[in-house]
Amino acid sequence: MTAPIAIALLVALGNLFWAAQMITAAEPWTGANPVSFVLGTTIVAIAAIVGLLLARARWSLHVTAILGATYAVAYVFLDTPNGFGYSALGFSAVSVVMAYGPWLRNWMRKRPSALGPGRVPSIMMLAGLFAPLLTAAVQPAAVPVVYQTLAIVAIVGVWAYSQAHVWGLWMLRIGIPVATFVTIIAATAVVSVVAVSVYGLALSIIAWRREPLVMVQPLVDVIPAKRFIPLDPPTPETSS
Repeated sequence: MTAPIAIALLVALGNLFWAAQMITAAEPWTGANPVSFVLGTTIVAIAAIVGLLLARARWSLHVTAILGATYAVAYVFLDTPNGFGYSALGFSAVSVVMAYGPWLRNWMRKRPSALGPGRVPSIMMLAGLFAPLLTAAVQPAAVPVVYQTLAIVAIVGVWAYSQAHVWGLWMLRIGIPVATFVTIIAATAVVSVVAVSVYGLALSIIAWRREPLVMVQPLVDVIPAKRFIPLDPPTPETSS
């Protein structure tokens, strides 16, 4: 088994055992928040695995580390952690250690892909994928569905943008500030207000930068035109 496959397997197992922990003992998270929490970690785990195995991108290593740190912080707040939680921490810890080991030196890309979306659009899309995890993590108590507005807008916007739809970017530019305001109103804890505010502001600033728009709406439109290529180009003698 190669190192990239082993890391991907560890990330998948960590998420699987974390889901088992949230199913068996999710307190203090109640209501639909455990499901949203697991959905958020699953989305991030899939992004890390795809980025590692297919894109060979270095950002996948950082996403793996952030996911492991999320498990560790959430584990501290669990009322009754069990063996599933211990296993999730173990798998994620090993995956983080392996992610920064020398055995990936020849696997990872040395330079960004020439056909990739670019650094700023990539950061914007990755940040959007963390929305479901953030909204569930900072608000343990059961709240109305309106609290998930930010997560829904972010995921739909990122998906549309990844499909090169301009409306996806405008959904992030306009929808994220509005959804952030709605989520803040529904929040019941100061830490939730602060975390959501910082996240929404940061994602909005990135979305309003010039680079994301260029990726879906080029500055110069290529207009197809008819071209005539002669079968027998004129020689210098005939042309004179």
